[in-house]
Amino acid sequence: MHALWRRKWLFLVILVSIPVAVYLISTHISKTYQATALVRVQTVTTDVPVVGQGLFDISTESLLVSSQHVAKEAAHELGMPRSSGIPLMGSVTAAPFAPDTSTVPTDLLQLTAQADSATRAADLANAFVRALATVRAAKATAQFNAGIKKLEAQSLTATDSATKAEYAREIAVLRSAESADTTKMIQEATPPATPISPHPRRNTALALMVSLMLALVAVFVRERFDRRLQDSAELEPLLGASLLSVIPRAAFPGERPKPGPVREAFRTLASSLVYFNLEQPIATVIVASPTKGDGKTTVAVYLALALADDGHNVVLVDCDLRNPQVSVRLGIEPSAGLTEVIAREVELREALTEVDVGDRHLRVLASGKRGPNSGRLLGSMRMDSVLTELCELADIVILDTPPILTVSDAVPLLERVSGVILVGKVGVTTRDALQRSRQVVDTAQGKMLGVVATGGAAAGLYGYGADYYAEDSPADKRAASVNGAASVFAQPAEDADEVTQEANPKG
Repeated sequence: MHALWRRKWLFLVILVSIPVAVYLISTHISKTYQATALVRVQTVTTDVPVVGQGLFDISTESLLVSSQHVAKEAAHELGMPRSSGIPLMGSVTAAPFAPDTSTVPTDLLQLTAQADSATRAADLANAFVRALATVRAAKATAQFNAGIKKLEAQSLTATDSATKAEYAREIAVLRSAESADTTKMIQEATPPATPISPHPRRNTALALMVSLMLALVAVFVRERFDRRLQDSAELEPLLGASLLSVIPRAAFPGERPKPGPVREAFRTLASSLVYFNLEQPIATVIVASPTKGDGKTTVAVYLALALADDGHNVVLVDCDLRNPQVSVRLGIEPSAGLTEVIAREVELREALTEVDVGDRHLRVLASGKRGPNSGRLLGSMRMDSVLTELCELADIVILDTPPILTVSDAVPLLERVSGVILVGKVGVTTRDALQRSRQVVDTAQGKMLGVVATGGAAAGLYGYGADYYAEDSPADKRAASVNGAASVFAQPAEDADEVTQEANPKG
């Protein structure tokens, strides 16, 4: 059901488009009408030996309907040139007719005609019945006339009166049989009320069943071959690391601000980071992601804010020297940064910029000016010294690094820090990229502290909490109007309690 919900648009497009297309096609293609006539075909038997008495076969008689002779005669019956009868042959079929309960062959033929109009179908069936009668009568007349001529010739050579009388009797019998009507219309074809095809409703119903199966198959195939992360719950078994928090879409630039859920998602992250890693103190943390756009900078910035709001002495370092974003997110414009500190152009304390977080403070070390070789700077011995100095100045240091599968800048830092938080974005980051990132961390002898899922609909641990913080307090709304990520944590703690009480008046 989760897969079906994730692929609901693909499922609905297939489920709806195919039946609609079939219905539109069915209602616009030419209609076909079918009319049926019932006719009795018989043969005349006599005791005159000169006329061969063939065995009557209703199936053979049905084949006569499909002959060119009958088709040309039917065209004549319809007032058309006889030559136009050949194209009509495929429009009419004939078959022996018998009641469903009877297994004995009868002398009834059922003629079925199809046309693009009801009247045309009925006229066509009736014309073929009349044509069949004409052709059969002509065939019988020719047979009897041949017998009569033979008998008349034999009568002229007869010498006794008895023989002549017998020939005269047989000639009279043949003349009487010649005039017999052996093809009779039992039921005349009438124009049908409805066409036999198309059937828009039936076709649409069948198309709906087919489209349902195709939609389910498409969802299965899409799910089977889509390697993107589909749910935050996939991260723990995929990477063998604890899921620290699920970050809602509202935390990212361009989304509708929701300070309450965002603040609590990162408070959950800060608490989980400590709770799931009690075995060793955490002094330095890298926030990394496989590729660009996974949300690592957002996680790094808000995690630093949440830890500072919780009373920790925090320094946030922008180690993404190629595409720095920390200063932009916090709305600060520092004059110097990490590259200047590594180059000893400025002292570390002078390069730190303070950011207000309510009655707390967060210090930020921006990236600084871009150097010619970012990877070399981050892997230098001087960077080790800077990390040591930062650990002396703060309780915890958060490092925002470049994507570890895009560039190798962050690899030298992996073994120098307390651990790594790996970020994956639901619906964007692939499972292969996440697993490869875990391999990079392990190969570089880094420690995985946990994973964070970004881009979730809800917030908190495993994506719960949307209902609890369904509405923002007045203080949250004021904070959402302030530029910069720090505005989410800029209100006093009492306002956060008000959010809980407003959203849950019953506790």
